[in-house]
Amino acid sequence: LAAWRRALTRDVVHPLEVFQEMLVLAGNDVTLMRELGHLSMLHPETFAHWTQRTSPELSLPLLRRWAAASSPDPLPVGDALDTVLMRAAVLEPQLVIDAAQRWQLQDATVWRPLSLALAGRGQLQQALAIILQHGGLPGVQSTEPAVATPLLQARLATNPGDLSAGVELLHRQMEAQPLAALSTLDWMGRGKLPPRQLALWRVQALYHAGDYEGAWRVWATASGLP
Repeated sequence: LAAWRRALTRDVVHPLEVFQEMLVLAGNDVTLMRELGHLSMLHPETFAHWTQRTSPELSLPLLRRWAAASSPDPLPVGDALDTVLMRAAVLEPQLVIDAAQRWQLQDATVWRPLSLALAGRGQLQQALAIILQHGGLPGVQSTEPAVATPLLQARLATNPGDLSAGVELLHRQMEAQPLAALSTLDWMGRGKLPPRQLALWRVQALYHAGDYEGAWRVWATASGLP
């Protein structure tokens, strides 16, 4: 282990590659894997990799210790921090909620793990509000403001692939008439629009309709969440 620590603490160009070799050598040795967890904290990418590679029984104790610290070191805000917090959100959601508050992390920087953690605690409305604000969901800008709603609906019924008519209807309905927006999305689903885009619009409509469980199910499926 001393030699491994020296290998990671020297000026290594690719620490993750070195660490992956160590994991192979450790095999199924629980003691070695636990020690490698502590060594992994020398570099952001190795710590992120270790949390993904190990079982909950191994990773949770170290994640708890890390989350209780006064800062997220060794992880700067970015992909590695996001990866580790996502793992923690799945295993123990409250860890992420408490750590985000302790470290004063902005919702915009950790919106994915924070929303997952809040959902894990049953706080679906708060989780979805963060997603809608920071998740980059597709908007519904007005496309044909001068066209009457019945004419737009007739066009969409005739041609479900009429994206301009569909988006204009969603623009008018999304917040004011979310149930009507869901009906519009059903029609649009008969066209050839990308399923993910339709799903992300559906998340918004369900949220505005107050169906937070339905909105979260659609979001989780579209995002590949557990």
